[in-house]
Amino acid sequence: MVRASEALVFCVAILHGAVVAWVFLGGFLARGSRPLMSAQIFCAAWGLFTTVTPYRCPLTTIENALRSYSGLPTYPDDCITHYFWTPLALPTGPCVPYVILAVAVLINGVAYWPRGDREGASP
Repeated sequence: MVRASEALVFCVAILHGAVVAWVFLGGFLARGSRPLMSAQIFCAAWGLFTTVTPYRCPLTTIENALRSYSGLPTYPDDCITHYFWTPLALPTGPCVPYVILAVAVLINGVAYWPRGDREGASP
């Protein structure tokens, strides 16, 4: 039977995955909506901040605390490396976060690139 603390670990991991997906793909959903665009840009900036500084994402800290409390193993790296990079057996190293960051910036660049279908745009 799953204990409540293990269920909380699962919920935080799902939330963390949703935030990561929002950082990577949210730009496509946020186009045309200023509130969604602001939220997506904030989350992307937060992802950038936690990638290039020694600060950890609070969701990682919460998830590891709940894992420890539940008797589950914690993970020393970040969420993306733990859940996506390592299971896919991709090469690891000090440049991995920057590769992930570059992919996120590229995807968001495509998402926010001006299109010709905007209202008031010249034909």
